[in-house]
Amino acid sequence: MRIAIDWGSSSFRAYLLDEHLDCIEKVSNAHGVFHLQKSFAETLVEACGHWMKTNTIDEILLAGMAGSRNGWLETAYSQCPVSASQHREAAKKITNELNVDIEVLPGVQAKSPSGFPDVMRGEEVQIFGALDRLQMQNAIICLPGTHSKWIELQDGNIKSFATLMTGELFALVNQNSSIGSLVNDTEFDANSFLAGVSDQKQGSDLLDSKVGLTHSLFSVRARAVSNTLEVSSVYSYLSGLLLADEIASAQTLFDIQKEVVLISDDKLSQAYRIALDSFGLETQLVDSEIAFLQGIKFLMQN
Repeated sequence: MRIAIDWGSSSFRAYLLDEHLDCIEKVSNAHGVFHLQKSFAETLVEACGHWMKTNTIDEILLAGMAGSRNGWLETAYSQCPVSASQHREAAKKITNELNVDIEVLPGVQAKSPSGFPDVMRGEEVQIFGALDRLQMQNAIICLPGTHSKWIELQDGNIKSFATLMTGELFALVNQNSSIGSLVNDTEFDANSFLAGVSDQKQGSDLLDSKVGLTHSLFSVRARAVSNTLEVSSVYSYLSGLLLADEIASAQTLFDIQKEVVLISDDKLSQAYRIALDSFGLETQLVDSEIAFLQGIKFLMQN
């Protein structure tokens, strides 16, 4: 048997895999790389020790921030374009006293189509998993989140990608800006969200170019104080505006024909599907946990 661990910045998720690399048990906690209360080895044993006592574990494979500068063992980045087999070969073994082989997957590094440097750690496992699950060789994939990832797959390789800090910017504006001081309702409202998407998109269409984000952001406050936008709608409207800007940016970076593969597991997928539909783009949704487990199996088999 084997254990696969998705060790993120704030969370720890471990999966016990049978001889067919199918998940039979899982555990999770909040002991991410930046929230450790004990050493990496102690944290692993505390969460997975019962599996190690009752099963013969042939290997433990770590993905995500465990291979970062702040992780258990820093691993170099795989350089794009990269295949699943190339990525797997770049994993590093950890010297340990647990009497089991432990390997850490590297991250992935690329220059986005804009020429800016970009990195990821952990998302690539989900990307390879979605590729295998959907039997795709070429696709545009989006992983919504605090730092949304847009990825171009070509011939089964991660060709390039770009990170857009939409989620973090949304949180910052809500918590630390003059717009955020107006927010009194944080429930998602689809109509208000879609209005934000439409206004940002329409403004760009009218000027035949993208509307400057700092300008359209202030317009949210202007609409609210002039009573053309209900205060209760600010939260969802702002979300729609920022997401429309993200999708428009992704369109300038990548050749998005008609479909985007979304890897997500929460309400973000609903918002992204609504916004992408307004841009005339179809979506396929892959659950992020399913994508991770499929990616681990794909990597272990390659």
